[in-house]
Amino acid sequence: MFSIWEGASKRIVGTGVAAPPKWLSRCCLMLFVLVSSIPVSTSDDIGTNKRLYKATEECGLYLAPSAIPGAGLGLYSGSQQYEQYDLVSDSDLMIPWWDSDYHNGNDTYYNLWDEYTWSSAMFPGMYDDVEATSTCSIVSSGFGAAINCMLPLVNVQDEQWDDLSAYKLTTSGVPSDSPGAGAFTPMTGRRFEATQTIKPFSELYASYGEAYFEGRKIYDFVPFERHYASANTLINSFIDNVTSWKSEDKTKDQFVNSTKFEQELWGFILDLRKTWDKAKVLFALPGDDTTTIDDLEKIMDFGGSELQNYNTTVKDLEWMNEHGQCIDNIREGVSKITHAGRGAFANRFIPKDGLVSAAPIVHIPNRSSLIIYEHMITDGDKWHRNVDLPSNHQLLLNYCFGHRDALLLLCPYGYLNFLINHSHKNPNAKVIWTEKRRLRHPEWFDMPVKDWGNEFHSGLALDYVALRDIEPGEEITIDYGIEWETAWQEHVKKFDRPRRSYIPAFELNEMIDLKIPTSDEPLEQQFEGVITFCRDYYFPPDYDFMPYKFDTAEDTESWGEYHYTCKALMRHDDNRYTVEVFQRERWLNRHEMYERVLDTPAYILFNVPRDAIFFRDKVYHRDHHQPWSFRHDIRLPDELFPEIWKDPKNESSSKASMTKSSKAST
Repeated sequence: MFSIWEGASKRIVGTGVAAPPKWLSRCCLMLFVLVSSIPVSTSDDIGTNKRLYKATEECGLYLAPSAIPGAGLGLYSGSQQYEQYDLVSDSDLMIPWWDSDYHNGNDTYYNLWDEYTWSSAMFPGMYDDVEATSTCSIVSSGFGAAINCMLPLVNVQDEQWDDLSAYKLTTSGVPSDSPGAGAFTPMTGRRFEATQTIKPFSELYASYGEAYFEGRKIYDFVPFERHYASANTLINSFIDNVTSWKSEDKTKDQFVNSTKFEQELWGFILDLRKTWDKAKVLFALPGDDTTTIDDLEKIMDFGGSELQNYNTTVKDLEWMNEHGQCIDNIREGVSKITHAGRGAFANRFIPKDGLVSAAPIVHIPNRSSLIIYEHMITDGDKWHRNVDLPSNHQLLLNYCFGHRDALLLLCPYGYLNFLINHSHKNPNAKVIWTEKRRLRHPEWFDMPVKDWGNEFHSGLALDYVALRDIEPGEEITIDYGIEWETAWQEHVKKFDRPRRSYIPAFELNEMIDLKIPTSDEPLEQQFEGVITFCRDYYFPPDYDFMPYKFDTAEDTESWGEYHYTCKALMRHDDNRYTVEVFQRERWLNRHEMYERVLDTPAYILFNVPRDAIFFRDKVYHRDHHQPWSFRHDIRLPDELFPEIWKDPKNESSSKASMTKSSKAST
């Protein structure tokens, strides 16, 4: 069956057939009516969850070739059937990638991750992380990066829980005085649930949103819900008209009454995609030049044009055993390794040489695109990056493989792969290249990076395999390499807690008995890098002043709160407070990286409870933004790194060596 993802690639057929004049004018009239209803594309077209994800004895999640032509790999359910709201994944890490354009000098640079990242505005924790969520993306490293989107067949969504986000911020037991502080993301908890019944071995689809397709010219033809509705109207009109022609006049020649006529006429309509290559309704139409009225009626009976590809997305066990790889052999949890944060643990017994997890690769041809620079002010009072003062790398570096002799980075995604930690002395797994038959571009192994590094799709994949038998519940580790180990030990040796009074706001807010500092106990001296706010539902009903409001996901809801900056003036014996509330004004110019804030006293509130006051982080103050936080790529073993991928020494030595490091070692 024809897929909209194949684009306008069908051959033109039927245009050379001599049609009897008796029906030609009516045929052309019908085509005119049908096609005139097709709009040519214009710019307008263009909390913590207590549920547990439980792995089954048999594989519950596969990585296999997607049913979407040209989409590469996709995620499939296992042998069990999911019902609506069942969890279909464990927790993804969410890695922020901030101000990348700014730190790359607003120049054009290659970023394949742009095809795999999510809007940071989806994740409430990001509103206090960076200055503007519009300049930050989220690498949802596992399920979120691997899942595809076919809008009519979306069957999973982000987990919902009591009208609150299931995402969470956590240091995973690693305090700010740990050498591991800032070396891993504090954002976790992104899980997906079924939106409907999902049959075994079905491809899973999440919605990327219409904006994803509207913002990419290569997807100009992709239809949305309204286009499928128009396509259904067109199909019904076609069926009615052609059927009526055949029933009205029994003297018509045999061709008009033949199935061949139906096929050629439908094929002619589909071939109009060649002319109107952005007409989304045309690309919502099913079939090809072999499609008959009977075929179209069956499609409409099945649910319409939006379900035309459904049967191609449901596989069977035999197909999955041949084409798929089981990827839910691991689960997430808090690592048992000191300073490491979260880790990956075996879901079930994994025999020696058995697959731990499959990991498709997103390649970054030049790691310098991850460098973060200090700022400088020019004569025009504008902020710019200071290219002479690189301060660190994006946090993503810690989750990617690299090599001492190359600028190339290879970042694995798939399912929980980013959680696999380091053990130099006693790893129980290792990485190998996956079988060539599973690779989209095995020829890249014989080509220099300059010849394939800018290809805008993934073409390589690694497998994590067991070095020995691994029992259920064991933490999975690999050896990050001697260079990583040396860099980490040097970091630990030199580490001296840089911020003596910093505790993240998301941890302070969990301390319900915490004494809020008052005006004679300066906040910055006790809790560096945070701001105190007051909730408006403790205000008297007649208050009348405008707040300064940090935009958050909850503020966009009808039940959202307004948040006012405030400070505690006095603390009373029962941990109640007298507070001063401020009206705050802010000027911000993203291009100049400039901000000025004025606080104006507006109100005094007496005897408010501790719950009235909460903390928020100042932007860029969390540990992973600090220049002292550990950065280092995982080192791919020499025997796995092709010689032809290595750079000349003068290209790679300076930039590849500017790494500070990632997680901790045993």
